[in-house]
Amino acid sequence: MGLEAAGGTAWGRLPLQREWFLGGASTLRGYDASVLTGSTFARGRMELAQVRSRAAYSWVVFGDVGWAGERRDFREAEPLYCAGVGVSVMDGLIRMDLSQGLRGPDKRLRFDLYLDALF
Repeated sequence: MGLEAAGGTAWGRLPLQREWFLGGASTLRGYDASVLTGSTFARGRMELAQVRSRAAYSWVVFGDVGWAGERRDFREAEPLYCAGVGVSVMDGLIRMDLSQGLRGPDKRLRFDLYLDALF
């Protein structure tokens, strides 16, 4: 089982490239990249993997939750969340995920294939 939580904020007026971006395989699967942006963010993810002693792959079940926006909106935040399944090959060297966004108009069914996703 793996758990991950992250959050951050910035003060002052930010140029677009300095804002927080959530969405896509590394932050919020089930949604396109940069579906949420803002000066403040909070996110979490949970993964449960099948442990096999001699197999080159394992099945993974996961869920992500995240929100990004302006700090003043944090108390009324309505985070996005997703769930999915994946296959991890050679302890995550190759990863394939099928995820479904579960909330909001931008939810998607996504397939992601990535290499060495140890960010």
